[in-house]
Formats: sequence, C-alpha cells, structure tokens
Amino acid sequence: MIRLAVILIADQFRYDYLTLLDQKFLNSSFVYTNCHHKHIPTFTAVGHATISTGVPPRIHGIISNFPSVEDPKFGKSPRRLRYPTVGDEIKLKYPESKVVSISLKDRSAIFSGGFLADVVLWLEDGKLTTSRYYRKPEWLDEINGKYSLKDEFFEGNRFLLEVFKEVLRREGLGKDTFPDLAILSLSSLDLVGHKYGPNSDEVKRVVKQVDTVIREILRFLDKEVGKGNYILIFTSDHGVAPIPKNFGGYVDEEKLGEEIREILGMDVRISYPWVFLNREEASAKKTIKEYLLGKEWIFRVYTDEEVLSLNPKDFVDSLVINGFDGSADLVFIAKPYWVVGYTRGTTHGSPYSYDTHVPLVVYGLKKGKSQEGCYITKVAEILREAFNLP
Repeated sequence: MIRLAVILIADQFRYDYLTLLDQKFLNSSFVYTNCHHKHIPTFTAVGHATISTGVPPRIHGIISNFPSVEDPKFGKSPRRLRYPTVGDEIKLKYPESKVVSISLKDRSAIFSGGFLADVVLWLEDGKLTTSRYYRKPEWLDEINGKYSLKDEFFEGNRFLLEVFKEVLRREGLGKDTFPDLAILSLSSLDLVGHKYGPNSDEVKRVVKQVDTVIREILRFLDKEVGKGNYILIFTSDHGVAPIPKNFGGYVDEEKLGEEIREILGMDVRISYPWVFLNREEASAKKTIKEYLLGKEWIFRVYTDEEVLSLNPKDFVDSLVINGFDGSADLVFIAKPYWVVGYTRGTTHGSPYSYDTHVPLVVYGLKKGKSQEGCYITKVAEILREAFNLP
C-alpha cells in the first residue's frame, strides 16, 4: 500500500491548459483525456465536494458556493456536507493516518478535508487560519510568522507550495506505515481567470506557476517520502467560459432577481442555476418559468417536479439531475457562452464542456492514457482502491 496520496486541485484549470504543462510529467503519468464534472453548477464548493466524496451534488448536498461552509456554532465547518470524504473513510479505517487540506479558500480546504481531517487551513486577512471545528495546529502561529502573502493573484501558488511542504514535514505525512492523504487546492488561477479570461497572458502566467508547483512537489515527495511510496493526482474543480465578445453576453443575476420580485410581488432568491421561493408561494413556479423562457439567453428551465421525474434526453438533463438536491423550486440554464452573475470578466457554472472538461492525471501508479469518458468521481475511486477502502 502507498504511504501518501496527494491530490492537487488547480481551481479553474480547463483541460486545454494541459498543453502548457511539462510534458515529462504527463508522459510519466496516466492521463484521462475525457474527464468531466457531470453536474451543475460547476462551482468551487461543488467541485471540491464532488472530488473528495466521489458522489454527485444530489447526494453530497453542496449545490452552491454560498452559503456552504458557514456554521453558527463553529464559524465554518463541513456540516452541510451529507456524505463522507475519502479522507474521512481513511481516518475511520486507519485512525493513526493523517489527513491535511490547504487552500487560499475556506470552502476548498474544508470540503477537501472533510469531517475528520487533522489539519485544515485557509487564508483570512493575509494569514493562515482554521475554525473551531478543527484543531488549531501548535505550529500555526510560527508558520504565519514565517510566510506572508501580499498578492493572492500572482504569488498565491508559491505561498501555498511553501506552506504545503512545511505542513507535511511538521505533521510527518508519509513517514510511517499508516497511509496519509494531503490535499492542496491552488486558488490563484481562479482569481486571475475571472478577471482576465482563459486566453489571457495573465492566465498563461499562472498556469506556468502551477506547472512549477507540480514539479517542485514531485521533487519534494521523492526526497521526503521516496519514489514508489506515493501517488499524486492532479485535477480541477471546474473550467471557465470565454469572455463574451462576438457571441453570448452577460446576465446580471441581481437585476434578474429584482425583475422577478417586481413582477411577482413576492420574495424570490436567485443563485444560478437555482430559484428559491417561500413554500407558500410555490404556485408562482409556472409564472417564473414562463418569464425566464422569454429571455433571449435562456436555454432551458425546469420546475423541481420536472427534475424529479425527468427522463434525461441529453447531457444537460443529466447534469441537472446530478446537481439537483431537491431544495430549489426551479432550475434555469443559460445558453452557451452566456455568463451569469458577472457583468465583466468571466465565470463558470454551466453544463458546457468549457466548464466541465478538466484534467485527471495520476502520477505514481502506471503510465498511459485513456480516452474513455469518465466522471470526476474517478478521483475518489482511485483513492479508495489505493487505500483498500470499501
């Protein structure tokens, strides 16, 4: 059995960005060329929860970024997660094992680490922190005094790399016979991608930084854990849409909500792709659906009843079914290349390939390539097999 598994998640890393990575790493790995997030919405919290649990949002219950980790008792926690992570399963089978999760974002770190993780860290006010739900490492203040981050956009990857190596040393991951798991989620690409778009020089610059992080982590693991004693899985929580120019456009989500509230005269909450109503106002679903279908940018609208009885006729129907947890009253899907929720730059969240197609590269098991379609839950499947989990 391997002593350490590392999951490296590059936030907003589209599959086509692989061409910018060191081909030596890819040639030394097993690459799944047709791996997708087969759910909506393709957002950070949703993607990380799906990767770590190995089940779709309709089962694990994380269907949006906000609110997702807020907890009135502990400040922040994984309490909204309805399914254990692979890290939780490892801790239950091997209590002496350690699970570490680190990111700039709280939701990325928390949903990757799960309920039983030993160390879960993210950035707040320029400092690494955790919540009352997890233990505060005795060395945290020392690390915060040693490392600082001023520019999350272009220095975030280097910062997280150094912190990651330091934490693995201090916690002794991969040093004994009990299998350990470490998750590092690189957030900077997402920040840059939203602002500058996927074809920008700024994105290419940060992707090159991701390449450097991969190579340096492999060198670190070779030295500290030893070749053959670890695996590294590289993937992403979602892709990103092109910046609308000659096609598509922007949909102001806040304005859309105001329009619907004004028409209906009732409380409506919109968080793409979901529409939430008060229970006593459920009869308004037909009115809202008809209103949304009149928008030029709308591709499809479903009521909750329609989703629950849906016999999927295409990939969009399938992704809606996988993402729907039963809490929303309607689901609306924009046409391709329409960006919902932003009025400049770009975003993600759609069921289209530019948002769903992500890399899945496994280093340390075998070499090769698979062109067969796979779901991102393959990550958890690989780990469960590597750790002999049920």
